[in-house]
Amino acid sequence: MEIYILNIKCVDGAYWEEEFSWVVELPSNTTLAELHDHILTATFFDDDHLAAFFTARNYYARKRVWLIDPERDTGWETPLSKVFPVPTGHRLFYLFDFGDNWLFSIGKRAKTKKPVPDEHYPNVIREKGVIPTQYPEYEF
Repeated sequence: MEIYILNIKCVDGAYWEEEFSWVVELPSNTTLAELHDHILTATFFDDDHLAAFFTARNYYARKRVWLIDPERDTGWETPLSKVFPVPTGHRLFYLFDFGDNWLFSIGKRAKTKKPVPDEHYPNVIREKGVIPTQYPEYEF
């Protein structure tokens, strides 16, 4: 098993206002379901909507390769070692809440690490920006 270093960035969403990104270390056998849980934990989002992972050249591309079928609830147990490397010219994306369209870009650094004994994973190395608010409160 290797440790992957992922750069995760929130790039869009209904209430998205400014960039939020973080770098995290995850074991290569981490499943997409576990990555989904990590993203929701890192952003403090409620797990109350459908979500999916896909690869594409950019997040507006019409031609996407879906790794999760939310209607059939399949693909969640796919480990990161089967996802990376993504096809040449593509990136991995995570789409949460098909109404508010919270979109996260996920890149893997080429360099991997050996697991560190007694290290707890996922291990967030760095955060940058302001964590987005899933349901902001507005005054009327």
